[in-house]
Amino acid sequence: MHPAPSSTFLGFLTAFLMGCGGDASTSSPIAPDLNTASRRAVLDSVCVDQVNADRSSLSLARLQDWTDSIACFTRQAALDDAGGTAHSHMGMCSERAQNTCPGWSSDTSLSNQVRTIKSCVAMMWAEGPGSDYNIHGHYINMTQTGYAKVGCGFHQTLDKIWIDMDLR
Repeated sequence: MHPAPSSTFLGFLTAFLMGCGGDASTSSPIAPDLNTASRRAVLDSVCVDQVNADRSSLSLARLQDWTDSIACFTRQAALDDAGGTAHSHMGMCSERAQNTCPGWSSDTSLSNQVRTIKSCVAMMWAEGPGSDYNIHGHYINMTQTGYAKVGCGFHQTLDKIWIDMDLR
């Protein structure tokens, strides 16, 4: 069982969605600009909260949201997408580990992006448990006790999103 999202996050999400106008069933997709502070905050919270929810199922310490490198994470995801290769820019943000979901199908709506991020993290988590890094590497990265922070980078095109989870 996963803990409920924080009340701060839910309040922010509610305010954000109300500011978009209309209800979710009739409104237009939100513009895909992932660099807007409000969009970025929602996606980052979903990513970090999902990683921490999974960690909490093993009674592991919560990772801090690594917010001081957001611009680097965003650029890293865009460069990986441009080159078409996951992990090709690993290390550029001073991370010690990285999990990537490269070019996952996603339109530009916030609801689809959130669903895709949750599916990405769930797939990584489902690799474990195990100790063979070649088979369980993403899970091992997410369960390491030596990491204190996780930050997420996103790059969206019209029909796909790159998701990088950097750990330090």
